[in-house]
Amino acid sequence: MTKKYRMPFNWFDDAETLLLKRTQPDVADPEAYYNRMLWRCPDGRRFLLNNKNRGLITRQGSFKQPYHYVDHLMDFYRGGDAFVFCPGPSMSSVDLAKFRGKLTLCVNSAGFKFVRYQPKFWVVFESNFLKWFMDQRIPPGRRYLMTARCAVRWRAAGRTKRMSECYVPQFEEARNMPHRTPAVTTMGAIVSAWYFGARRCFVIGLDLSRPKNKPYVDGVPHSKFGASNPFGDQVLALRQLILPGMEIFNVSPHSRESLSFKSIEPCEVEEIANAAKESKIPEI
Repeated sequence: MTKKYRMPFNWFDDAETLLLKRTQPDVADPEAYYNRMLWRCPDGRRFLLNNKNRGLITRQGSFKQPYHYVDHLMDFYRGGDAFVFCPGPSMSSVDLAKFRGKLTLCVNSAGFKFVRYQPKFWVVFESNFLKWFMDQRIPPGRRYLMTARCAVRWRAAGRTKRMSECYVPQFEEARNMPHRTPAVTTMGAIVSAWYFGARRCFVIGLDLSRPKNKPYVDGVPHSKFGASNPFGDQVLALRQLILPGMEIFNVSPHSRESLSFKSIEPCEVEEIANAAKESKIPEI
């Protein structure tokens, strides 16, 4: 079961994003690329996988507990508010304690900053980030959202015992979000909130490397590549993101001009978090 809304294959075709075609030639024919990457797994699911991932999932078999498909969470939080945390410096502009117990989704390194408040989901959608991530001191017992690409590599590395649960979405496969997109984990976190049924999504710490001399919030590990990333393509991708039935708000003061999301002040989102209901996870 999937949401009905589908991103068009010509998602990258508007004049504003011609740069994406030049930097990612495979996307010049996104439908052909998409069909080449779709692979039917042992349990009959279809995932976007490269050859290495295909071999891993064929040898390991289908996902079993603590892995679950994200279908279990579709519309479970209908009408609620979701809070997506990115690891930019403005993440420190809010009191993280006010978000404890709410529907929180932490993008990549933001999970390290939020870890004491038990985020509902730690979101990892990018395989290259996962390689670096597995070398860090990752706290045990977390709940993850991971693409099949990341989940099979995590499982093959023997890291499953470091999690409580992992939900595997098929947003790219169902075209609920564009495949091979820049800002894939941020995009995945926002689309997850939409898939869960949230009516509003507040994105905190999405600074997109502003200020450039301090692209990450204090206290989170990061790679040299990440620290030097100008995030230009991510801006272009996120400017196109529209999800029916959900409003997206940007809490960062550093990316208001570059993104089309509505702006909101940190103090306002704290009040909204205070009023939001406690978020539970469904029994499976």
